[in-house]
Amino acid sequence: MKSVVAIVSLSMVMFCADAAAASTAATNATKATPSARAQSMLKRMNFTEKIDLLHGWQTDYVGHTPANTRLGIPPLVLNDGPQGFRVGNKPGVQGTSTQWPSGLTAAATWDRDALKKWGTSMGLEFRQKGANVQLGPGVCVARIPNCGRNFEYLSGEDPFLGNQLIQPAVQGIQSQGVIANAKHYIDNSQETDRTTVSEVIDERTRFELYEPPFAGAVDGGVLSPPRFRRTLFHRLSALHCTPTARVLIPAESSLRFP
Repeated sequence: MKSVVAIVSLSMVMFCADAAAASTAATNATKATPSARAQSMLKRMNFTEKIDLLHGWQTDYVGHTPANTRLGIPPLVLNDGPQGFRVGNKPGVQGTSTQWPSGLTAAATWDRDALKKWGTSMGLEFRQKGANVQLGPGVCVARIPNCGRNFEYLSGEDPFLGNQLIQPAVQGIQSQGVIANAKHYIDNSQETDRTTVSEVIDERTRFELYEPPFAGAVDGGVLSPPRFRRTLFHRLSALHCTPTARVLIPAESSLRFP
């Protein structure tokens, strides 16, 4: 599992490296895919360098993995959120984040082109503020009316809407050299007791109603697949969920994860 996570992390940073070098001749020096380059790079890494990819550093951003200067691997710089850049305590940018329309507001347009522009604009701002991973968009299907984050999610109550609109949003974000991340995987229906609540949903319902938006993210080319984002905050049918067969093996076939 550690090797898989390291490969995924490397694939993500290889994408960032390609994006950063897009205007240089170095971009044309290799025809290998990010995944193939990551596999090759992993063979050249020592044990300590591999471990460095599995934990973060404390910075002004939400998440940060260190760069590997020996092998020319750039850092991953992750930041919230799904509908705009969270400044937090980051110095020098206080009061500068654009107030983009919420995810639900954007989705209410039913307009793929508008969602592409929404994602592109956010991706540009993230890039300009030093982040190369946007922790968004959010696509959870609304199940509980008073969930405190329903306004963030593109799906509303319609999994097909979420499936269709997350694709251009992801493509827009990633057109700016920023990795998009579909969240919150999966059945994340409420903020109250979010780390202890048990979501009791049968498998058919989960795959017909709650998986389609995440399938859309994969179809849209999301570079941070849901399965590698995190373990689930909540429990499913009373069980805590780490990246195990309970959630991921069925998802592997239905969502066509890369």
